[in-house]
Amino acid sequence: YHLSHTQTDLMAYLVNVISWAICIDGYYVILTNKILSDLPTMRLKTLEASLKALKDLGLIECKMVEVPQWKGKFKYRGMKLTS
Repeated sequence: YHLSHTQTDLMAYLVNVISWAICIDGYYVILTNKILSDLPTMRLKTLEASLKALKDLGLIECKMVEVPQWKGKFKYRGMKLTS
């Protein structure tokens, strides 16, 4: 797929996220702040660009989901790996 180093780091992070993230309809809810704190060398613009690149390559899918366990009726970004 000719991924950059940053995209590869993010992809590896997303592969491991299934062990701890909340799953809603097959999508794992991962807050942007959590990703940025776990990957401190990554900045917001780089994260968003890398997510877009991974989506464009068909490696991940994103969808806004509501988490019933969390207060409020906000929707959060859910991600899942494609086969």
